[in-house]
Amino acid sequence: MKGNKGFTLIELLATIIILSVITIIAVPAVNRSIKNAKEKLYQVQISYIEAGAKAWAAENVFSLPQEHDESLTLTLGQLKMGGFVEFDIRNPKTKELFPNDMEITITKYNNTYIYDVIEDSGNPNNDLDITLPTIELVGNALEYVNVGEPFIDPGVIAKNSAGVIFDIDVCDDCFEKTIYNILGETVDENNFTNTAGQYTIKYIVKQADGKTATAIRTVWVRAVPTP
Repeated sequence: MKGNKGFTLIELLATIIILSVITIIAVPAVNRSIKNAKEKLYQVQISYIEAGAKAWAAENVFSLPQEHDESLTLTLGQLKMGGFVEFDIRNPKTKELFPNDMEITITKYNNTYIYDVIEDSGNPNNDLDITLPTIELVGNALEYVNVGEPFIDPGVIAKNSAGVIFDIDVCDDCFEKTIYNILGETVDENNFTNTAGQYTIKYIVKQADGKTATAIRTVWVRAVPTP
């Protein structure tokens, strides 16, 4: 009876080499497929946020920019507060929550509006929203004022995670308000309306455990037409 013949050393080495080549070819292909799938899911989420901004715009028509090339900025947290996007919206690439202070701009271009999610904006934060404070604008997300006229800030309503309202007028360490010009430079709250242009007011509330919430208001200071 003839016995079974095993692999020779050369055959074994050849098999190992073939398997190695297959692995070298297959693993990058699989990784690319996974990466492409995550990128597609990511774009779906970005489109979902844009759709939320469009839904916000449909309900806040009178807050939209009025002139060509004017824009306003919202945060993802503001869209969540309004019920325009789900609270648990995650980045498929990192599996972490999109930051609540991620910014979304709405810009008027001729007779239409352009919606843009600023993907690299916001501070990484994977806290569930039920543990975070909330902040909501009083008045509109976009305000207009003429050059030289004072801007009366309608303010915000801020609450901690338990729903208790902050007294932001007396709480120096729990509330921060900063005004920026179009270049991202901070400006004086008392005289920024002396110069025409777009300004962003960023409100940040911080509760005792250090967790924060952010809201944004856009202010357009318009030049007064010459008679």
